[in-house]
Amino acid sequence: MSKKTKIIATRSVFFFDNCFLLLLIWQGLERFFYGKVILSSFDTFVAVTMLPVLWNMAEYLTLGVNGIRLGPSENYKKNFMYERISCVVKKLIVYVGVWLLGFCIFDQKNNYRNVLLVTCIIGIIFTICLWITSKYVIAKQDNPNFFHDAIDSICADSPEKILNNSAKGPDENEDNHQFLPNRIYLIFKENDQCCYELYDPHNHDENFFGFQVNFYRFEFLKLNNTRKKLVLDLLNQALDTNTLDLPDLMFSLKSYKIAYNLIFVPTPNMTSEEAINAYTTRFLPFYRDCLNAKLYKPIQ
Repeated sequence: MSKKTKIIATRSVFFFDNCFLLLLIWQGLERFFYGKVILSSFDTFVAVTMLPVLWNMAEYLTLGVNGIRLGPSENYKKNFMYERISCVVKKLIVYVGVWLLGFCIFDQKNNYRNVLLVTCIIGIIFTICLWITSKYVIAKQDNPNFFHDAIDSICADSPEKILNNSAKGPDENEDNHQFLPNRIYLIFKENDQCCYELYDPHNHDENFFGFQVNFYRFEFLKLNNTRKKLVLDLLNQALDTNTLDLPDLMFSLKSYKIAYNLIFVPTPNMTSEEAINAYTTRFLPFYRDCLNAKLYKPIQ
């Protein structure tokens, strides 16, 4: 079974678990207030309207267990909390209106007090679910295919597979299509412009100030000859094994006390949409995990 299939299967498991847990809570409340389980038409109607939120919860949990931590996107970074509250309130207004309409259609006058009480308790639980998934809902507003794009990024995630470097790359301002994926590029300045070249252990520019693999760029501070040699040794090890494990590399840089900044730099052949998706689903979660693990400390 492929990794992508396992992730999709995990989503289905979370969805059915959410439904089963809600059913248990609902039946427990009905036993407490009614003395027995009552499968009324109104209860069924309310439960069906909740399914989309439970599905969003399943996708949110699936991304969470696979290392995707959602935060404010570029469109909502300044007022993210306001956007989350606004998202929850708008959805609650819609759902309450639909439930009231359903209550009028499915006459529950005989059990008005109990039905209202149970529905209110379920509504509180439902509101909590809306709040938890609000970050994910906002992300889907920016990108309707967010979940599938995130799955693709997870399946293609680190360690980065490094192919054998065999030729130099051109300047960034030349042919954009020459920036090859999964290759190590040295970063240097030429005429006050940032340039890159495909790293060749036997022939490279000694004045580099960083390197880049895909959209992960490492920019160093005051590299002397000794530290340059240490960095190049690490890159040579990656070429020898055809694998660049970024956490291991960062741990080595930390142990050598080499200061650097890890920044996101889209590759020249990336579209704006691809760059935003790569930043939110791959780079930002990785960056946060490294900070939390104290594996990386930005240069102040």
